[in-house]
Amino acid sequence: MTPLDTLRRKDPGLVVIRQAARVTLVACIGFYVTRYVFDDAVMAVYALFGAVALGALSRLPPPPRRQSRICLGALPAAWALVTAGTVLAGNTWAAAAGMAVVGFVVSFAGVAGPALRGTANGLQLFYILPCFPPYALDTLGSRLTGVTIGVLGLAVAQRFLWPDPVPTRYEERLARAATALAAWLGRLPAPDPNPSRDGDHHPAAAPDGSGHVTEQAPAAREPGAAPRTPADRDAEVTAEAPAALNALRPSHLPHLERPASPSAHDRALSQAAMALRRLGTHLEDLSGARPVAPAAAGRALLAEVARTLDRTADALTAGVVPADAPLLAHGLKALAEERAEALRTDPGDWARRAPWDVLARQAALNGQIFVTASRVAAEGRAAVSRVAPPFRYARQSAATLWMRRFHAHLTRRSVYWQGAVRTALALAAARLVVAPLALTHGFWVLLATLTLMRGTAADTRTSLRQALIGTLCGAASAAVVLTAVAGHHVVYRLLLPPLMFVAFCASLIGPGAVQGLFTLVVSMAFAQLSPVNWTLAEVRFVDVLVGGVVGALIGTVAWPRGSSGELCRLAAEFMDRAGAAVRAAVDMVSGPPGDPVSVTAARTANAAARQTMGLAQAAYEMYASERTDPALPHVDWQALFGTGQEMVLGAESLTVHYPPGALDAGPGVRGHLTGVARRVEQEGEALAARLGSGRPVRWCGADTDGAAPEVPAVNPAMDSRAVLGATNTAVWLHLVTKDLAGLGPERPGAVPSPGRSGIR
Repeated sequence: MTPLDTLRRKDPGLVVIRQAARVTLVACIGFYVTRYVFDDAVMAVYALFGAVALGALSRLPPPPRRQSRICLGALPAAWALVTAGTVLAGNTWAAAAGMAVVGFVVSFAGVAGPALRGTANGLQLFYILPCFPPYALDTLGSRLTGVTIGVLGLAVAQRFLWPDPVPTRYEERLARAATALAAWLGRLPAPDPNPSRDGDHHPAAAPDGSGHVTEQAPAAREPGAAPRTPADRDAEVTAEAPAALNALRPSHLPHLERPASPSAHDRALSQAAMALRRLGTHLEDLSGARPVAPAAAGRALLAEVARTLDRTADALTAGVVPADAPLLAHGLKALAEERAEALRTDPGDWARRAPWDVLARQAALNGQIFVTASRVAAEGRAAVSRVAPPFRYARQSAATLWMRRFHAHLTRRSVYWQGAVRTALALAAARLVVAPLALTHGFWVLLATLTLMRGTAADTRTSLRQALIGTLCGAASAAVVLTAVAGHHVVYRLLLPPLMFVAFCASLIGPGAVQGLFTLVVSMAFAQLSPVNWTLAEVRFVDVLVGGVVGALIGTVAWPRGSSGELCRLAAEFMDRAGAAVRAAVDMVSGPPGDPVSVTAARTANAAARQTMGLAQAAYEMYASERTDPALPHVDWQALFGTGQEMVLGAESLTVHYPPGALDAGPGVRGHLTGVARRVEQEGEALAARLGSGRPVRWCGADTDGAAPEVPAVNPAMDSRAVLGATNTAVWLHLVTKDLAGLGPERPGAVPSPGRSGIR
């Protein structure tokens, strides 16, 4: 393996190298022009650190056009922070209080998504740099001009100078998953109007354009290869869908490329991915429907789902607005009418086919959600003609969505709130110790605190140890250079660009290399601003030591385990509340008609579950960016949260679509539904207890042998809408119970489902 191959393995796309080159060029040009052309040392410092703040200390989400927009959008905030730091620099306590406020607000703003989260450290630097003596309001103009030069230069460079490769759009990932699911639909069992009782499997088939199901032509094979059987083709197609759905997992995406902001666009993309994952689980259950297949209307509906997925995937790939899917609504109506007719004419056949008809219905409903969510992501509120419950956010303003996200995390249970408090305390404490210790270049203290603090105390101590070793080596090297070439500014000018480039590339090695090389960088820069000697390197080492120790101490006191300390507690609470939400929703729709108490109880339970779900998922997202906590039990978080989401969203759907008592189709039906709902609640409580006690939770595989979900014995004379709704709910409860049963300790002889854990 060549050195270039090794570099590309560590830095795919050479993203770090490209960014280092851009920042070095912009920072050095800004520094040299303002220092030697304008002869303004203050402006030179701010031009250099303006580019470093957003180019090296920040992580800007791609593509390059977006990176450039973020730089331009951050410029007004940079002006405000520089002004605040300059005004408050004259008083230590005022500067420290301002640092606490800025530290909390900027860090907490990361809850709004990758763009703000990635720029947090850079924005903090804009306040840190000017908030130290000398108190010099008269230099504010030079400071703001320097920042403007650095930020604008970086914005131009991000767009046009060695731009980063454009990553795969999330829409394209959705398109691949939709195409794979459409192919999977084509391999479902062939229809059999008179299914045999001996369990014979039918040949795989694919829907054609007329809605009928026809045998697929065998794929071409290489000469000499063994003939591919229908089972081989089934295995290939069904293996593609879990892989494509896995690519939608947040844990399989770079942090900066996740659709995680509260905007309608990102929420729609997340909702589309969730719909595809849920559709995948229904297709897996339908794959076990042999020898029974959905009724004729159900088969036609599944064929339309496949066509709709393909059409929407083509639109997403082309970057155009997907077409609506009115035929899915017609197919759902036709299925409901056929099921109602079968209930009246042949209750026995209706009961036998009911579970698979319900699964076909669920697949179509998720297909509808996928199409609508894709349309919302493409054209916003114009895609939703009416306020459908799953898409209320599409009719709300961006300000409302952002405020709701912030409000949801204004609690001590939120890992974002905890991280913001920890950062604010550490930076304020570091600012307070600078004055009594009489530290020169005090902003280096806060910069060390900011860059060395990690999510956990253990990670902070590790980074501090490496940084101190690196800084000591860098300080020694800087002392030698400053002594050997004292006063020779030409040498400093020549050394600054290559040292800066190598320092920014050193993030591929570790914090020790970064701190060591950055010590050389700041020594070469400050040596061009005023006369210095080897003691500048000593000052740099002491400042990094003090700043790192302050950060380590605060990290040890304030939530030392980081997000992992809260993750299990929130996940346990989420599963407990999700089970309670299911129970309350079923009690409402199967209980006495018009009961306001049950309505209030169901809505309250679902709101509590939704709130905890958001906090738990945020904790997991934060945990994914930290070093694995060895004290945390092994948990399949994707399967866990997927099951919990299914419970919460299903319970919410019941409360939205059915009034109290709407599914009261007789005592037997009511008893069946409430009994299964109690079991779901108990399974959720048991899973919560397992998480709370620190025991592992794995996806061990649920029973997928094709056994029909249990449906209640109904009276055909009852209202067909109540009977069909009760049957739909019973099948959904059965699937939720099966998913909950698949989560737990590893069981001897358990065989995980080939795709189910991957599509959660």
